[in-house]
This record gives sequence, structure tokens and C-alpha cells, in this order.
Amino acid sequence: ANTSIQPSKVRSYDVGFTVRPVPDWTLSGAAYYIQNEDEIVLTAPDTYSSVGETTRKGFELETRYRVSPALDIYASYGRILEAEIKNPLPGSGARLSVPRDTLKAGVAYRTALGPGHLTLHADAFLTRRIPYYSGTPLRGQTMPSYTRYDLRATYDYRDYQVSAYWVS
Repeated sequence: ANTSIQPSKVRSYDVGFTVRPVPDWTLSGAAYYIQNEDEIVLTAPDTYSSVGETTRKGFELETRYRVSPALDIYASYGRILEAEIKNPLPGSGARLSVPRDTLKAGVAYRTALGPGHLTLHADAFLTRRIPYYSGTPLRGQTMPSYTRYDLRATYDYRDYQVSAYWVS
């Protein structure tokens, strides 16, 4: 435990839209601006530290199409325009280590199963342009892009829900 870490005040402002050009197609988007009074980040394995005041600006876009009552396909794109530490410590970098671009595509399938409902999701995520600092003196660098695949099964029965995940 790190007893020097206290809860932080976060102010978030966002504006968005959702449109439905045709009954089975939805398009939505949002822009955001977040101010964090004292952000806590993972600075080393199992080590969390305060980096001070931070801001983030970005936007997200999503589209979803209902192929049938049981099948949806969807895709989204998120971009962080700014993720900065406002007053970085001397000798440290000002950029937060968060991805600039995140793309997601997936499919969802729903069906009745016994007395409940089963929902299956298959998603692929592409994450790009994550900044980080290394070396002496510190130099800004970018991590390689990577793709993650998720499978999720959720079974709903009355007031209960059970989920299983697989991530690769």
C-alpha cells in the first residue's frame, strides 16, 4: 500500500451525439476534456505514484449495425489529442503513457438458452502510438502497435449474470 496516495478530484466535460440514419444502423460520437487534480499512474511493476495535475482531450466515434435480431456488428475509433502532465518533475516527461489511437471491431450474437439468454462477443483491438520515456537523459519514444483479441460469453438468468472471458 502507498499511504501517500490520496483520492483525486477529476473534472470531465464531454459532448456527444447519436444518430440513427436507418432503423438498424447507429452512429455515435463524443468529444471530451478531462482535468485530473492528482493523477495516479503505474510507474513500475506493482508501484503506483502521483504525477500531479493532468489533462486529456480526445474524441471517440462508434458505429453499430444490427444484421438481425440476434446479430450486431460494430466498430469504434478513439483518439487522444492530448494526455499531459501539467507540471512534470524535473528530468521527467510531460506526456502520459496512454495510446493515441484505439480501434475496435467486433460482433455480438444473442440467443435464448434454456431459461436464460446467452450473449457472445468477439472483438479485435488495435492500439497505436503509446508514448513513453527511457534512457539518460530521458528521450520520448513510442511503443510498437499491438492487436488484442477478446472473446466473451455472458449468460443472463433472472437477476443473475455469469461471464467468461478469453484475451489473447
